[in-house]
Order: sequence, then C-alpha cells, then structure tokens
Amino acid sequence: MTQLSLLERIGISSLQRGEPAPQDSLDSIEVLNPSEQAALLRIQRGAVARAALAGVLSALASVAAGWLAPPSESEPVRYWLVVGSVTAVAALLELGYLYVDALRAVRDMASAAGLRFAVEPAATDSSTDGASDGSTEENVALALARAALELPTPPRSVLGVDPYQDANRAYLVAAGLLYKLKVTVTNFVLKALLRRVLGRFAARAWLELVALPVTAAWNGVVTFWVVREARLRIVGTSAAAELTAWIGAGEDPEPCLRALACVIVQAREVHPNIEALARRLLRGGARELPADLGDKQALLARLRGAPSQVQAQALRAAVAACVIDGRLTRRERALLSELYGALGREVPWSQVRALRWHLTHGDGLRRDLLDAAG
Repeated sequence: MTQLSLLERIGISSLQRGEPAPQDSLDSIEVLNPSEQAALLRIQRGAVARAALAGVLSALASVAAGWLAPPSESEPVRYWLVVGSVTAVAALLELGYLYVDALRAVRDMASAAGLRFAVEPAATDSSTDGASDGSTEENVALALARAALELPTPPRSVLGVDPYQDANRAYLVAAGLLYKLKVTVTNFVLKALLRRVLGRFAARAWLELVALPVTAAWNGVVTFWVVREARLRIVGTSAAAELTAWIGAGEDPEPCLRALACVIVQAREVHPNIEALARRLLRGGARELPADLGDKQALLARLRGAPSQVQAQALRAAVAACVIDGRLTRRERALLSELYGALGREVPWSQVRALRWHLTHGDGLRRDLLDAAG
C-alpha cells in the first residue's frame, strides 16, 4: 500500500470540511444552474485577483530590497545577500499563500456546486501506481486537491496504461523546465526590450518594476488554470456516469477500454475524469486487461470486422474521453480522425466541440448533442 503524500493529505483535509454529500449528489452535479455558475465565476475571479495581488506584493518586496540595499557596484556581496534573502522569503510566503488560497477557492467551488466531502485520507493501492481505489468521494477529493496544489496526476491509471509510452522524453524534460522558468524568462525578455527601447533614459532600478506586472500576470493566469481545472473535475464524476450510459458498453467493455487507453496515450496524461469514466466501464470490479491496451493499432485490429454496435460503442468511448478532460488537442483530434476513418465514418466534429464546450462551462452534457454524435 502506497501512502498519499503530505501535500495530498493536507489538500484532502482542507476539502473534507463540511457535511457528507447526499447519496445522489455526484450523479447530477455536471449541470450547474445559473446561481451556481455565477457563484463559481465569482469565486474564480476572486482567486485570480488575490493571486495577482500576491505576485505584486512579492515582487515589490524584492524591488524595494534592491533600492534599499548597498550599491551592487561597490558592495556586490552585501547587495545580493540583502536582495536574495528578501526575495527568497517573499517567494516562500507568496507560494504558501497561493497554495492555501487555491485550496480555499476549490473548497468554496465544490461547496457552491453542491458537493460535500467527508472522507479520510487513505492509502492507495500500489497496483495502480497511486490511483486510489477508494470511494467515489475520496477519488474526487484527491483529484481536486491535486488540482489546487498543481500536483501531477499519477502516471498510471486503473487501466495500467503508460501515457508517455510514445512520447519523446527529451521533449517532456524541456517542457517541464520551460514551465518552471516561465516567470524568470518573461522578466528577462521584457527588461531586454525596455532597455532596447528606452536606452539610457531607463534607470536599472526602475526596470526592476517590470517584475510587478509580470509576476501578477503569471500568478493570475496560473490560478485561472487551476480553478478552471478544479471546476472541470468537480463536474467530471457525474459526467462520467452520464457518458457511460451513452456509450452503452455491453458485457465486454474491452473495446471501449482500449479506446479510453488510446486517448490517455495521445493526451499524455491520466486525467481524473477519464479515470472516473474507466472505473464506470469496469463497473468497480477487477478485470484482466491486455498488455497492449493503449496500442492504437491493436484497437483498430479489434474493431475491424467487429459488429457495428461494438464499433459505435468504442467510437463513443473515444469521443467521451476526449470531451470529459476538457481539452481537444491536436493529437486527440488526429486519433479520432484515424479511428473514424478506419471504420469508414465521419467524425461528428461540431457535436464533439459543442459537448466539450458545454461541459467545461457548466451546462452539462446536452442529450441532443449526444444523440447527434452517435
């Protein structure tokens, strides 16, 4: 048994305040009424504004330290000691505040949407590499905690699929480094541009003020991404129930599970909503799964010659997986095109895009769009 990390336990503890959810609350929450949507939007805007303000204050502390420190030309050691110490303390305080406030915002969003948690931080089954096999509420709480704390999802799902099996490792490393350096690189580029434009008229001390809007903007953008992802995960579990009924997999869900696994590989992430969809298709029971579950060619071979109903179910599963994670990436679009094309069908692009849009905006999964999509 693999224990949850300290951050995950803290996140779940923060989210589990309140009364237990009603028995059917998770089965109706993907549709948000106007008052719930307004409340979520208000919480989201407040979180973004507070994050931007925290970035301004943190950057301002660093700038002020640079102004008050001894001149770097005559006393470089003292200058960098003062500026470095103040910047480090301000950054730690900023980061701590952002995490705490993100957890509070996500908890408020879950509450506004009618979701309550009363779960205990539990051990996870090591066979799923970190994917909890506990209750639905526990899985949702863990997914929300990870979203609020910007923790990556486990690399393997209940299906045992490696999302990076066909990814370029060097590309993944470079993308991670670029993400970590985003604020520093943006600061450097803006300062270089200002020096170029203003030349000698811009004192170095004033150029340091560039850090204020840059840090505020990045904090706001990242927080927006965090709360938007949390909102999607809030509605995802009940959306999974609706999509499972639409897929209509019979006694043998393997073709549908293969379709889900292929989407995981193309997305290069085990999104919690796809995980919830997989659990629904598995009907909560253990099942012997093939080793090549995420192999696209194996899926196509399985579908060629299969009854038209089985083909339709697998295509619906692929569409559902592409919709429920809130994204429709180039790789996912290519997968849908290849699957539909191999079976001589046209991808219902307008319905797929509309389903994704309505789900991410809290309008639920419209039945007319599901029917039109196949």
